[in-house]
Amino acid sequence: MSLVIKSWKVNHNPAPNEPMISIQGRQAGLVGFMLSLVGMDPTVKFTLSNGKVTYTASSWGGTRRVVIPVSKVCTGYFGYTRPWKEALVIGMCLLPVFGIGLIAGPLYYFLNKRLEFGVRATSGEGFPFAFQRSVIEGQNIDEQAGHTILDMIEKHVQEHNQMPVARAA
Repeated sequence: MSLVIKSWKVNHNPAPNEPMISIQGRQAGLVGFMLSLVGMDPTVKFTLSNGKVTYTASSWGGTRRVVIPVSKVCTGYFGYTRPWKEALVIGMCLLPVFGIGLIAGPLYYFLNKRLEFGVRATSGEGFPFAFQRSVIEGQNIDEQAGHTILDMIEKHVQEHNQMPVARAA
């Protein structure tokens, strides 16, 4: 499911009961937006707080909530993809129509970048959060914001996984 960001909150110095990271996304598209207005939108929420990662995914069929202690997070990841194959097909198919493909293909390529970050637990299960830019929501999250999230996850995991050093007597 492709998402757009509804809310993106990053707090480098949170109060004890506040999350460091709180991100919520909804299903992309106009239908997803209309459903969000009446509270029926499938959503994904990712939070990092108080030594745990919480991942909640809801849809019309139900809800799944997973809480992972930070000590059980083995990997954090971030990256992005662009739909170059689809853009090429659009460009080639529309090229005979007054050269529209020369505009439509590159436009599709540049406007449909998909970013993804997430964590993987020591069990091997991954918890991805993939999203794209939303004109309706007005959230423009770039690679720098994604790298900031990844750095915060890494720092938090390292802080919670440090073992006390035994001292010689």
